[in-house]
Amino acid sequence: MTPSAEKRISIKAWGEDRIFECELQKTALLIIDMQMDFISPGGACAAAASDGIALKEFVSLVDRLKKVLEMARLVNCTIIHTKYGFKSDLSDLNEVARQHSRAAGAEYGSPGPLGRILVQGEQGFAIVPELFPLENELVLRKTSFGAFATTDLEFHLRSRGITHLFISGVTTQCCVESTLREAVDRGFFCCTLADGTATVDPILHSNTLRAIQSEDNLFGWIASCQDLLDALLKIIVDDDDSSPLSNNSIACADADTRVQHHETTMSTKICSSRILNRMISSSSMFRKTRIVSDASSSDGDNN
Repeated sequence: MTPSAEKRISIKAWGEDRIFECELQKTALLIIDMQMDFISPGGACAAAASDGIALKEFVSLVDRLKKVLEMARLVNCTIIHTKYGFKSDLSDLNEVARQHSRAAGAEYGSPGPLGRILVQGEQGFAIVPELFPLENELVLRKTSFGAFATTDLEFHLRSRGITHLFISGVTTQCCVESTLREAVDRGFFCCTLADGTATVDPILHSNTLRAIQSEDNLFGWIASCQDLLDALLKIIVDDDDSSPLSNNSIACADADTRVQHHETTMSTKICSSRILNRMISSSSMFRKTRIVSDASSSDGDNN
């Protein structure tokens, strides 16, 4: 499937008569800081936590974002990952961040369960395997909570003609909200995925979503991961009417999956969650060998 300005995403967002509409070609999925030290049960955050609440929320978040990521890949949506962390000599770690992380029980740069905490090249700095970036997906390292302040994210978005963002990742009230506010200040239309973000405290999560909706939706739109999945799936269904299955992930799927996909799109225009999962599973299997091989690399440490 090739990107086209005629392919549009339309989502019923939270709030009365709120619709988030955008051209696929001008839209990016931004996945913020889904790293081992934050997400993994063996990471630094889990080691510092006392109640395990974060782990439960983060594990389910990975499952949802994996489906969104795979579907975004199927429609060739621009995908950008960020990673929060520091050089091995800690020369870009400011003292405020150092002291705060120490007080939180996981000082940046100190030894952790997955290597030095949030340091380039360490296992904990890597993005979780389920969401591991492909070669054509941009990975930006940042040393700030917001993804714009210490990266060239804005340049990459402008150069690709991106005007609309779907924002996801961790944590809701910190790096996600910081990035959202930076994006809105720079004139990007933003839709935050309510269940595509998570944090250690459900109250913080819900209050952040309330802040986004404050003052007549001051910081954009809110929708669910399923809303986005449905909208992206519609693009696949509509595209199948006028062109053969051309995406490598679908074309390499097993015959049964391709037959079910074709029959569904041509007859009823409705794809069940079972078929959707089969499409995503086939896409994941197609990439499995390459991802396992890449997992031993530096995971974009040069970004």
